[in-house]
Amino acid sequence: MTSFLRSCVLTVTCLIAAVSAGGQVAVTQKDLDSIYHWAYSAAFGTGAYRVGDDEVYVIKVEPVLNLSWFANRGVTTKLRLPITFGLQSIDLKDIGDIIDLSTNLKTMTFVPGLEFEIPMRGSWILKPFANYGYGHQLSGSGSAQIFYFGLNSQVALPSLGAMDIQMINGLHWFGQVPNRARSEIFARLVTGFEGNLRLGSMQLGGHQLYLKPHIAYYWYFNPPGFGQILEPAIELKQEFEIALAVGIEERISFKIFSLDRLGIAFKGGADIQGIRIYLSSVFR
Repeated sequence: MTSFLRSCVLTVTCLIAAVSAGGQVAVTQKDLDSIYHWAYSAAFGTGAYRVGDDEVYVIKVEPVLNLSWFANRGVTTKLRLPITFGLQSIDLKDIGDIIDLSTNLKTMTFVPGLEFEIPMRGSWILKPFANYGYGHQLSGSGSAQIFYFGLNSQVALPSLGAMDIQMINGLHWFGQVPNRARSEIFARLVTGFEGNLRLGSMQLGGHQLYLKPHIAYYWYFNPPGFGQILEPAIELKQEFEIALAVGIEERISFKIFSLDRLGIAFKGGADIQGIRIYLSSVFR
């Protein structure tokens, strides 16, 4: 197992309580300004990723409030309040330092937004969303405005044996306006498939368990750049993701957050690799 993967696994293990609150993490092993991408890190998810030889670890807590807007038209409206934290460093020799967030917190972002779930014909669902917020270095003067918006689509396909299949597509834009670097907007297309397979009679807490895998491909038609001082500059052009989760049919709500699965996803591309923990569908 590589040192990067060990770091990822240890980080996820130590922060599993935070993850259970709906979260995601950002940490750099080197100078934070060199590769930290405010918008990408805020949207990445809970886990860690490597760009070139540099590593970033991210924790994100995302409370969700259900609103009654347009309910009479069958539309579900959610106010999402994602807060992303970054750690200064990870020392595998001292687990206590990892857990002591009071000394290791490096960045914090808050990017609230609205999401609408709009039922279309049959089993087709559209989800437009838009978020805007702000990030700040807790131990420095760096900061940035952050925004992302887009449209997701989900449609049921014919079952593959006993497994139900959903096709997921998305068109997303992300942007950051740092106070110490150039502004940037990047965009991507997403396509993938998500499965739902009943695990016999296996149950947890009275809930039937399901296997929930997914695969996804991300194509960046306006690629993000990583690193203000890295040479040569690295641009992310495409990513592949394969994931496996165990979950239940209906979401369980805990006041301001909810979950329906616990899974691990592996991302890979020409210059990037990552591992993340997720608690909901890739369709969000």
